[in-house]
Amino acid sequence: MDQDLPLPLVSVVIPTHNARNHLRECLHSMDKTKYPNYEVIVVDAACTDGTYEMLRKDFPDVKVFRVGDIGYGETNNHGMIRAQGEYIVSICDDYTVHANWLDELVKVISPSKDIGIVGGKVYSYGTKNTIVFAGRKITISLLGIVWGFGSVREREEYDEIRETVFSPVPMVRRDILPIVGLWDPDYFLQFDDTDFCFRVRKAGFRLVYVPTSITWHKIGGTTPLGSPRSVYYTYRNRIRFMMKNFPAYALLTAMPLSFVPFLRAALTFILHNEFKHFKALLRAFIWNLEHMRETIQARKYPFYQSFKRLPPQLVTHFIARASRRSLA
Repeated sequence: MDQDLPLPLVSVVIPTHNARNHLRECLHSMDKTKYPNYEVIVVDAACTDGTYEMLRKDFPDVKVFRVGDIGYGETNNHGMIRAQGEYIVSICDDYTVHANWLDELVKVISPSKDIGIVGGKVYSYGTKNTIVFAGRKITISLLGIVWGFGSVREREEYDEIRETVFSPVPMVRRDILPIVGLWDPDYFLQFDDTDFCFRVRKAGFRLVYVPTSITWHKIGGTTPLGSPRSVYYTYRNRIRFMMKNFPAYALLTAMPLSFVPFLRAALTFILHNEFKHFKALLRAFIWNLEHMRETIQARKYPFYQSFKRLPPQLVTHFIARASRRSLA
């Protein structure tokens, strides 16, 4: 970046729902951020645990918007259309951040107009070197490969700036949003970030992994891993993601392969008498059958579908402002 130019504003959007203690720790870590030009936007999705009062008392500089009891992606969209920054970061409330996390991302994305998203390395919360994310690729079965997951050894490839297909904490260039849209609100939970990154790449923009931008994640902090809720959204949205985004020829291979873990999980739940989990699995499959028409519409018109249920006047203003910046 040219040091004679003013640093671009970064908007940090944090959707939250009844996670006051996680959010407080997240915001305290952000207070140490060295990058000087950023705003924090918390979108309160019908919290009933005193989150709003805590924010007003302890974090008066944070912008807070209250919305209904809606999903993560839709909550995130409410923050994105209100963001003022040239770059917008979406981060969950159960993350904490390194002081240099924004500097490193801006340093990489700012000079390259072909980069649509950058994202950093994620460690497991409470550890110094247990990797959660160091880049990712998606396989045809959509099981995916996350580089470095669970590793406690730093390898050369984990510390290289390189192409990725996904980032769990994406910083997006604002001026590409009139092209790719926002997050898909109908996933509700999980795969909405994967879908967004997929569409950015499909639009011709690069996604880049920046290992020097460090965050820590409390895995399962907001949705416990292995819970019926997690099982439901994981399998429901895996199927929906493929039906919405994969070309027809890939679906012929991906869909049968995706049913292998589905059937394996069903058998495991039955054998272990985990009937709540088994019911969650069935509901995931049934949901996709019942919402096939909506998924097909989202496949045809992903841009318009991503703005669904947002205030029309804010959407119009957001797109116009972002478009002007892209032409500047």
